[in-house]
Amino acid sequence: MLLAAVCFIVLLLGPGYLLWLNTHKKSRTRNGSFPRDLPFVDVIVPLKDESLLVEKKLRNLRSIEYPSDRIQFWLIDGASSDGTVALIKDFLVADNRFHLLELPVSDKTAQLNHALPYCKGSWSLVTDADAILPNNILTSMISLCESPELAVIGAQVEPHAAISLEHWHWKFSNWLRIRESDLGYASFVTAPCYLFRRDLLQQFPQNTISDDIHVALLAMSSGKTVLLIPSVVTELRSPVTFHELILHKWRKSRAYFREIFRFLPKLFTMPRESRKFFLWRSAQMI
Repeated sequence: MLLAAVCFIVLLLGPGYLLWLNTHKKSRTRNGSFPRDLPFVDVIVPLKDESLLVEKKLRNLRSIEYPSDRIQFWLIDGASSDGTVALIKDFLVADNRFHLLELPVSDKTAQLNHALPYCKGSWSLVTDADAILPNNILTSMISLCESPELAVIGAQVEPHAAISLEHWHWKFSNWLRIRESDLGYASFVTAPCYLFRRDLLQQFPQNTISDDIHVALLAMSSGKTVLLIPSVVTELRSPVTFHELILHKWRKSRAYFREIFRFLPKLFTMPRESRKFFLWRSAQMI
């Protein structure tokens, strides 16, 4: 009896969810037009002991295709001790769009919150140090920003070198979130790269672990749209053994749970469509 109940739940939350998605009409939000006046964008990069990757990351950011007078880069170091700051300072001389902020503690949420008051743009893009972005990713995202209900935009993720299970995880996750995005409610965006409307939040709650999950659920709970673009971001650090994969997914799941229970009290004030997606994904996580 118990086995039958478990099988029913698995079928309901797996194939059942996909069938449910197919009953919905696609959102019109994706059919946006390119803004006449490009918005100013602040790019935020939290860093901690990234001497092996920081120069590659900075070159990648520099190659982003966007008007130089409409973009700024905020590099927030969290108590690095491996020479990361020195490498950044050398780079700052060559490009005045880049700014270094230093914190005496290593805490991603604190680093993000420290940078946000400096941001003057209407949109902010957060990206990890180990993420390599396509040159056109920002223009692809901004092309959707004319839609006033759109609050968060994410990208697909591809691990550079990882255990095969991790590759398959991202293939399925990307596919599923694109299906959700077609309806206007991608269930989450990812830390390697996401763009959010600056007026969505002033600061992250101090106990936030997954800023990417938080910003997506915050948008959905407010009745705003969350989309995923086809562009693929390459993640340079990924689990390469089964043991690393289990620890990585356990840590991510715990952080996801924290955000689910943070927004659970808002369930009955959420717009109807947002509530449906929130309930489906919460049940799947549980």
